[in-house]
Amino acid sequence: LIFHQKALTILEEYYQSSHIDIAVSLYCISQVLIGQQSYNKALEICQRAMSIYTRYYPKGHVYITSTLNKIGYIIYIQGKHNEARNIFEQTLTMQKKYYAYSHINMADSLSGIGHVHYGQGKYHEVMIFYKQALEILQKYFFPGHDEIICMLNNIGYVKNEQGNYDEALDFHRRALEMQEKYYPFYYAKIANTLNYISDVLVRQSKYNEALCYCQRALKLQEIYYPFGHASMASSLSSIGDVLYEQGKYNEAIDIQQRALAITEKHNPSDYSSIGFFMNNIGIMLCTQEKYDEALDYHRRALEIQENYCSSRQREIANNLNYIGNILLGQKEYDEALKYYQRAFEIQENYYPCGHIDIVVTLNNIGTTLRQQQKFDEAIEYHQKALELQEKYYPSGNVAIAFTINRIGHVLYEESKFDAAIDYYRRALSIQENFYPDGYIDTSHTFTFIGNILYELRTYDEAIQAHQKALAIREKYYEFPHIDIAESLSNIGYILYSQEKYDDATEFYRRSLAIRKKLNPCSNSSIAAILNNIGKALYEQRKYDESLDFQQQALAVLKNGSRSKSTDPNDVDVSSYRLRYFNSIECTMLANSSLDSQCEVLMIGIENRTNILEFINTMPKLRTLNIRCKNDKMNPYELSEINEDLIEWLREHLSSTCAYSINRNLYNISHINIWIDKEK
Repeated sequence: LIFHQKALTILEEYYQSSHIDIAVSLYCISQVLIGQQSYNKALEICQRAMSIYTRYYPKGHVYITSTLNKIGYIIYIQGKHNEARNIFEQTLTMQKKYYAYSHINMADSLSGIGHVHYGQGKYHEVMIFYKQALEILQKYFFPGHDEIICMLNNIGYVKNEQGNYDEALDFHRRALEMQEKYYPFYYAKIANTLNYISDVLVRQSKYNEALCYCQRALKLQEIYYPFGHASMASSLSSIGDVLYEQGKYNEAIDIQQRALAITEKHNPSDYSSIGFFMNNIGIMLCTQEKYDEALDYHRRALEIQENYCSSRQREIANNLNYIGNILLGQKEYDEALKYYQRAFEIQENYYPCGHIDIVVTLNNIGTTLRQQQKFDEAIEYHQKALELQEKYYPSGNVAIAFTINRIGHVLYEESKFDAAIDYYRRALSIQENFYPDGYIDTSHTFTFIGNILYELRTYDEAIQAHQKALAIREKYYEFPHIDIAESLSNIGYILYSQEKYDDATEFYRRSLAIRKKLNPCSNSSIAAILNNIGKALYEQRKYDESLDFQQQALAVLKNGSRSKSTDPNDVDVSSYRLRYFNSIECTMLANSSLDSQCEVLMIGIENRTNILEFINTMPKLRTLNIRCKNDKMNPYELSEINEDLIEWLREHLSSTCAYSINRNLYNISHINIWIDKEK
């Protein structure tokens, strides 16, 4: 840049008025500024060059087309897609006037139009223009030219977005083969292609293979940049993404923090990348339910984006979605909706003709409304998301299955099991079409189907579905992984319902071992499994062992309560499926040393007088959650609230107690009794 600026100074001193050589010098400066991401300065320089060119060539000239393409690219980066497309199309029209058919310079204009369509989420149109550009490049350049390699990677990137993973790999591997043949020591660009391949493999759940590629990329960058370089952050981020998908959250966060530190050191003005890595860390912390830490990272990223990258409305909308996700995890549903709505408004303004990015926000809003039990509104938002996906993916895309599953979730919580399972099976059909050998998302859908089959009491079919989910997870995850623990627990639940207590206990124990290893501080899930093991042992008349596991469960919950609010409104009843104590277990508890420590008790009770007994005899009890047994139902499911029981509670509860009737996430009723013994 310094040399170009010196050249410009000399030219301006030599020529008293604007000269064509000055315009050429300005054009060269603009190229450097674009490389530095100084887009506003670059645009100003290009416009100065254009004013000279148009005076020299009032009827047009090929020089003008090159500068117009640069202006179009800058405006595209700034998110002004329609304006950018108009400039690229204007340039292409001029080139057709001055050049013979398919001149090399036309490839830039065709690529530019393709970039704009990509920014608008129109992937089918992108491919048309990219392939036209590739044909011209292959006609004019030797097979290994850098621009051909770049276009192959561009096409591979779009194929990846379309869910055409095998085709994406083919294009990236062709690019890699050319780089290794013609530029074997240009490690920096080879590393970029290796990272592209890694990203595709991650989406195919081929995590070990993906890790090899991005680790190889990092090694090449470390050789090429012995003193460090900002581009190394992309390889570190790719490694972090793989570790995250493998469930190695702490390692993944450490790697993402290294990526952030390298960017802040070597390219501190790259605010977009700094915000990107901060958001990656926030997402991973959110998965660990470290919501306050995650929120801090996302809010710092948002502040950077709004202050330094205000034109990048797409990234700002994504950031708002991330914050909404944390608030959703914290059950701050109204606050979450505010952030999702802000993101939606930005996306509608930024993409007036629609965009595939809007799908994520619509689904987030739908999920939040489902949590608020606004089921009709939730389905409406998911349907809008589905319509957008079907518009932008006319040939289909595996992402459509995600939205179809969301509709299934709403129907499931409305207890519309037959309708829900139809949606889940429709999603499964899409996933199996794209991934005939299985895929992590396919395992989730098998789990959803298994849960419904359990509700319908078709236990053998339910076990088959969960076993398929388990097989996929064991294939793609490095053992252990929390999803594997979930599948083991689900199979245990069903075996318990079938009174196969030995088998159920075995699956519970395997699940418990994984949970303790992965997240020993996850009190609620570990306590739940301990409780389930205790129940299974009790049914086998192994009373001493049963009591031991029940006591372990209560001790774990007590330890967890020290760091959590004991407000009864904060109790997550919905997560305690099949975890209610029966009257015998409660009696065992009341006669144990833990009765004076128990603050929250969840019971499935036959004798109403037991309710008063526990309230009166357990000194620390503050919340009693009750489900009522119905002989017509599975004894471990909640029934609808009995009006007679409500009337009985009104008559017999003391003035120190209050109660409410609620419905949990499975759309099943339960009663909360709150006890204030200070009165």
